[in-house]
Amino acid sequence: MKRIVSLFLGLGIVLSCCTVSFAAETNGSEMNAKTDEIEYLKGEDLVLENIEILENGFVAVTEKVSEDVALADSGKARPEQERTAVFTHKIFDRNGKVMAILTSTVTGVYSQVDRTAFLTSIKGTFQGSFASDFSCSTSVSGSTGKINLYYNGMSAGSFSYKIYSNGTIQNI
Repeated sequence: MKRIVSLFLGLGIVLSCCTVSFAAETNGSEMNAKTDEIEYLKGEDLVLENIEILENGFVAVTEKVSEDVALADSGKARPEQERTAVFTHKIFDRNGKVMAILTSTVTGVYSQVDRTAFLTSIKGTFQGSFASDFSCSTSVSGSTGKINLYYNGMSAGSFSYKIYSNGTIQNI
């Protein structure tokens, strides 16, 4: 009896794996015709690390634009280095229309020798058709920082950043 049950169980697992792989084999990708709308892919494995759901129906797509390294204002014997990273956050409304693009510049100082890191500033600027309706405030505390978004004075979400002792600045 145990053999029959295990046979049916094994057969069920094999068949369920086949149906999942068959369902994943659909034709290519499909994009919306408008460039201001979010792209949807069918039949592809997606890793959505750079998409954040914000407050009040807003969605943001984050991209790291650049990262620069410069020596901090210290003597030759000091190991501190300054790092600046620039991120763009495309902010969409619930209908997929781009409302604004937030460009945030995050600056910090790190030392691999001392294994320390701290953010020194975060600055944000908006551009786009509804940029004048958005505003932001920033806060920095040690190795982490935050930029809070406001749409017409109401909270619309936030983005958090962190610098590590190897100099990497990430949107967390």
